[in-house]
Amino acid sequence: MYSRFTIRILPIFTTSSFIIKNNIAYADTQNNELKKQINVYELDRDYIEPISYVKFPTKQDINLEEIKSTDLISAGVRCMLGDSFMCDQPITRVYSYGLYLSNNFKDVDGSFDQTIFNCPEVAKTLRIEVTVTKGCGHWAGGYRKTIGKRMKGMKKYRDDKTVSSEARKATAMFTSQFQDYNLFPAGKIDAGTHIVITWFKGKVTTEINGNVTSEIENDILGEALFRTYYAHNCVNRKVNSKTRCHFREGMSEGELQHQDTLYEKNVCPLYRKCGRGLRFK
Repeated sequence: MYSRFTIRILPIFTTSSFIIKNNIAYADTQNNELKKQINVYELDRDYIEPISYVKFPTKQDINLEEIKSTDLISAGVRCMLGDSFMCDQPITRVYSYGLYLSNNFKDVDGSFDQTIFNCPEVAKTLRIEVTVTKGCGHWAGGYRKTIGKRMKGMKKYRDDKTVSSEARKATAMFTSQFQDYNLFPAGKIDAGTHIVITWFKGKVTTEINGNVTSEIENDILGEALFRTYYAHNCVNRKVNSKTRCHFREGMSEGELQHQDTLYEKNVCPLYRKCGRGLRFK
C-alpha cells in the first residue's frame, strides 16, 4: 500500500520580485527601486537573437494598405532536428525567426492564443532570416509537412470537406513559391535570404528579399502557419515559451544586460560574416 500525500509548493520569496503597476511589470529590488521591464519592440536598437546572433529590427515594414508596420515581440531559432540538443550546433540552425504584431494588439483583451489565432484585426508577421543554405525542396517539403500536421489538428479543417480542400490548395500555392526557379535559379535558398509572412484579415502575404511573392486568401493556412511556431505542439517549444513570456511581461533585466554584452562584443551570426552579403565563413 502506498500512502497518498498532498504536496504543496509554496513560493520562495527573495529580495527581488515583480510589481504590476499600470499594466507594466517592474522589478522590485533590494533598494525598493522600480525598474521597468522593457518590451522588445521598445528597444532603441535591433534585438540580437541570443543563440544565433541574428539581428531583428524592432519594427517590420509590411505591404498592407491599413497597417504599414508590425512590432517585434520576440525571436528564436529553428533547427533541422527540432528542439533537441543538436540545436547547440550552429550548422543545424537553418534559420532564425521573429514574431511581430500590429500595434493594435495592445487593445485586445485576451490571451496570447486569443491574440494570435482568433483576432483577424491584428496583423501577425513572421520574419525569417535564413542562416544555413538549403535546397528549395527542403523548404517546400518541410512546410508541406508542418502545415499539414497543424491543419489536421484543427476541427474546422476536419469537419468541412470544402474548407479542407481549399486549405490544401492554399498550402500548395504557398509551398510552390519556395520551388520557384525564377526566384531561386540555383535551386537553393541561400543564407542571408529574408522571408516575411503576414497574416491579416484572412490573407497570407509572403515577401522574399523585399518582393511580394504570393497573396493567398485562406484563414486556415494563416492559422496553421502560426500554429507551426506558436501553438503548444510547435516546432520549438523553448522559443514559444520565451515568446509568450515576452508577450506578457517584456524582457527581464538579465536579458537587457545580455543584449548590452552582445553589442559590446560586436557579435554576428555564426557561420556567416558580418557585413555585406552575410556569407559563410
